[in-house]
Amino acid sequence: MKSLPGLKFRQVDTAKQFHRRLLEEGLWTRVHAYHEGHSTILTKLGLLADEAVVDFVVARFRRLLEDLSLEPGTARPKPSPV
Repeated sequence: MKSLPGLKFRQVDTAKQFHRRLLEEGLWTRVHAYHEGHSTILTKLGLLADEAVVDFVVARFRRLLEDLSLEPGTARPKPSPV
């Protein structure tokens, strides 16, 4: 099964903006941006989330990331080491 623990952004404001957009899309995530240097979006998928659910969430993330990358003044998220 796939997993998507989170996305680390370079800028806190971009992480918060991405989080707001996810909420508007009906996807609940957590944004860890309450300490200096923290700018990560974390998913909290239920244990029963299957591959179709994960694929849906990943597709939404990709679309919103593409939308954000087209906006002036926004940065792409940092790639996470795998």
